[in-house]
Amino acid sequence: NYLSGETVEACPPSTGYKLKKFVHRYTKLLVTTAAFVLLLIAAAVISTLSAVRARVAERQAIQERMRAEHATTEAIESHFRRLTEERKHVLQAGLGHTVEQLVAIASAFDTWPTLSRAEFHAFVERALERHPEIQALEWIPRVTRAQRAELEATARTEGLTDFQFRELVPGADSRSAEIREEYYPVLFVEPLDRNRTALGLDLGASAPRRAALERARDTGLPVASAPIRLAQEKSDQMGFLLFLPV
Repeated sequence: NYLSGETVEACPPSTGYKLKKFVHRYTKLLVTTAAFVLLLIAAAVISTLSAVRARVAERQAIQERMRAEHATTEAIESHFRRLTEERKHVLQAGLGHTVEQLVAIASAFDTWPTLSRAEFHAFVERALERHPEIQALEWIPRVTRAQRAELEATARTEGLTDFQFRELVPGADSRSAEIREEYYPVLFVEPLDRNRTALGLDLGASAPRRAALERARDTGLPVASAPIRLAQEKSDQMGFLLFLPV
């Protein structure tokens, strides 16, 4: 060694030596930096966990809301089905009552073919009081072209001073019926007060009405028309006609 007079050879410090010196010199700084890095890592982990938990909570909230909406939808559908079923029963009962009245009227005309307007009124008055769901009861005879003028004149002598065969016109109320070989006019209608606009209306001039009329004539059975806006209906409410041939 240098104490024995030997030559000491100098050389650059090694990487390991430099690393040891750096660690020794900056121990506190390294410890502080390491702690800071660990703190950042911990904060990042906590932030990630919070984000994951928030995402899970959001997903659970969405699932709960969807279940609640599904339950609400099922409740609404169940209520709608119940109402539909109730309305169906009411409609079936109403149709049954209407058919009964039509059969009674048909029997009356079979027995008294010349039933007058006043007699028709007396015959159906009680039935209409018992069944307010029936809008009107009508007598609709088949009238030929040759019979039209006489029948219109007879109705006018009975107090219906403006009576004439009429037909519906799109965009308007009605007009005098055109000349045809046959007509199906509403000759009697009760109650008259709320159905006066239907009086004299030729149902044969309306395609959906005529289709139901002809089907009833050909089958001999009660036949309902397709949904239509009744001539006496002031709103856009739809209804239907039920025909029974005599």
